[in-house]
Amino acid sequence: MMRRLDKLSLVPLLCCLILLTTSAQADNLKEKKQNTAEALQSLKRAIEYGKQGNKEGVEAECNKAVGKDPDSLAILLPAAKIFAFLGNHNRALELIDRSILLTKSKQTDKARLLAELYVNRGNVNHQAGRIQASIDDYKIAIEYDPFVGHRARAYVRTQQRNYKGAVEDYTEALKYKEDDELYRQRGTARYTIREVDEAVKDFSRALQLNPKNAGAYARRGDARVRLKDYKGALDDFNRAIKLEPDNAITYVGRAIAKAEMNDRKGALEDFERSLKLDENSSVYLCRSEYLAKWGDSSEALADLDKVVQARPEESAVYVERSKLKLMRGDFFGAQDDFAKSIGIQIQDQLKATPKY
Repeated sequence: MMRRLDKLSLVPLLCCLILLTTSAQADNLKEKKQNTAEALQSLKRAIEYGKQGNKEGVEAECNKAVGKDPDSLAILLPAAKIFAFLGNHNRALELIDRSILLTKSKQTDKARLLAELYVNRGNVNHQAGRIQASIDDYKIAIEYDPFVGHRARAYVRTQQRNYKGAVEDYTEALKYKEDDELYRQRGTARYTIREVDEAVKDFSRALQLNPKNAGAYARRGDARVRLKDYKGALDDFNRAIKLEPDNAITYVGRAIAKAEMNDRKGALEDFERSLKLDENSSVYLCRSEYLAKWGDSSEALADLDKVVQARPEESAVYVERSKLKLMRGDFFGAQDDFAKSIGIQIQDQLKATPKY
């Protein structure tokens, strides 16, 4: 006859099972941590290979990282972004799709994370030129989290120069959450499509939410210049420069405001400050316009020469220099620049003409 086990006799057995299970879980956790650590090291090596220009090394290390820890979003998403940057969009999409499946399988609050994942997927499809696929991804992101989805699509529409569509998306996103950067970005889009008064309102709201948003001060300064409120613009540029003293573009804005207020000395000083921070041909072009207006055509011509040197294939630059040479009485030089401008335009048209 078989002896029946009583409750007390089961206790040691249960304790033993618990200890074995706990030990196994601890071992699994230890192995998981080790795999994650090794995967992160692979990603770091991938970045180092990237600095060396070793594309094959980057891809190999990213694949090692994913192989070591294939269920971690902390590994999958950075690897996906690296593959997208390298132009390997299909591999990037594979990793994002895996991230989406992993997230959907979890029971926690996942709407916002899924929205971010579909945004990433949309970004990769957009980079790959799959416009309709990217639009579909952003729509799904909006369904999961309207703020995240509309914010991302607004950014892409801005890149596509669909500023009206961007304004619509920023407006939708702002219904769910007020954000100073979104107001600044919507203001910039409105400024671009010449809704300048509305742009000023957006920049002002951004500054109410965050008085240290230097970009909002600078963009409001640009808008006030367009509205001919030069005093208000100067005040905004001063505030922006106080917050970000190394921003070359802001000095150009302040230079323009000073120039329009007939502060020639102050304007030239700001143009020079901007060029010391970033020797950009656009600054030379802008300064040349004011130098010509002030009658200093020789200095204006020197600036335009630098612009032509930096942008030799841009037709409009030769047109500007042609006008200045004509004003200086250099008819042959003006004619030569105008001819170069026409030649570049013809070449551009030929390049744009479909070949059958």
